[in-house]
Amino acid sequence: MKSEWALFFQTHDAREAEIIESILNASDIPFLIKDRGAGGYLKIYMGMTNMGIDIYVPGCRLNEARELIPPPEAILDDPEEKETAAKNNLRNTCLDDRQKSRARILVLFLFVLPTVIYLLASLWNR
Repeated sequence: MKSEWALFFQTHDAREAEIIESILNASDIPFLIKDRGAGGYLKIYMGMTNMGIDIYVPGCRLNEARELIPPPEAILDDPEEKETAAKNNLRNTCLDDRQKSRARILVLFLFVLPTVIYLLASLWNR
């Protein structure tokens, strides 16, 4: 009987795909890893891909694989996990705001301040 492959997991991280691969190997669940788009060629040429990785398992073993590794949406069904994810997202947003502020200050010191000093020095020498 021919087994149909079902999409089990999607990721952009090769390390995450390797971890999932090792868990499926340890549980004797067959799997198929496919790189999206030109990801396979990029992996050969550059050693990595940013196109994404799809992991397939036989349809008849999909539930067994999901018991081992729940999909990311299922993890966030837990209220505590949702709260933690929201806090992390807020922290990342604050970090982005701090990074933007630092970048503005850096631009000010690198470009604007020297220009103002140059203009003042040229006016002073007249």
